[in-house]
Amino acid sequence: MLLNTAKRAVPRGRRNHYTPCWDDQCQNLLEKYQKAVISDHPTIANSLCSYISEKRRKRREDSVEQIDFTHSSREAWSVLNRLTGKAKQFRPVPVTTNAIASRLVENGRHKKPDRQYSISVHKVVHQLTTNTHSDVNLCEEVSNTGMTQAIHNMKCGKAPGPDNIHPEFIKNLGPSGLKWLAALFSTCMRLNLLPKIWRKANIITILKPGRDAKVPKSYRPISLLYVPFKILERLILSRITLNVEKCLQDFQAGFHAERSTHRPSTATVFDHRGRPPT
Repeated sequence: MLLNTAKRAVPRGRRNHYTPCWDDQCQNLLEKYQKAVISDHPTIANSLCSYISEKRRKRREDSVEQIDFTHSSREAWSVLNRLTGKAKQFRPVPVTTNAIASRLVENGRHKKPDRQYSISVHKVVHQLTTNTHSDVNLCEEVSNTGMTQAIHNMKCGKAPGPDNIHPEFIKNLGPSGLKWLAALFSTCMRLNLLPKIWRKANIITILKPGRDAKVPKSYRPISLLYVPFKILERLILSRITLNVEKCLQDFQAGFHAERSTHRPSTATVFDHRGRPPT
């Protein structure tokens, strides 16, 4: 339903073949060309080509006049590269998809798992799922307030998952759509189940700077997840944050707010007078 609605409402999605600068005047000339006799075809075709060329020239001039390096130099250079034909073209990756996938699977395996850490993790998960020593019921129904807050915190302009549902689609849902989505999330939490389709993702690989493009480990993967699944993650995160932080060790930096593992390369020790050592 979301995809069909977007196809009807979004102008570009309603066009099977998008042509830049195509408007009603071009459509009228095209229909006139199709209905005219053969002898009039060259005249109408020249008028159509001239009209499109003039609109494209005007569009190019407007793009050049709107270039502003004071606000965003990256956007300005992007416009210039597109106008001059220097924009980066798609280049096939010299590594097979299976090779990169095998590398990702290898990175996800723990060679020497810490048994004590695994026991503590399972203990925390058991406490959260059984609602013991927990201030929040993780399986309670999703409220309208929680749904509204999770959707409000969702950023627009993000890439969709395999279902092609953009964040803007969810943000513009009506009361009935939000109610249906909240019921789906409540069912997932109550049954501890997820739709199988949400376990998939589109993997985009980006070559690391200065790395060999022929080596699979030189690529950084980015997973494009389903937008509804990311909303459910936000809802779960808001419920378990306070409880999980109580169970984490003080020296752990990961999953702790305002914690970092960054350390300076060199440490200087000062004396009680604030002077560096001699």
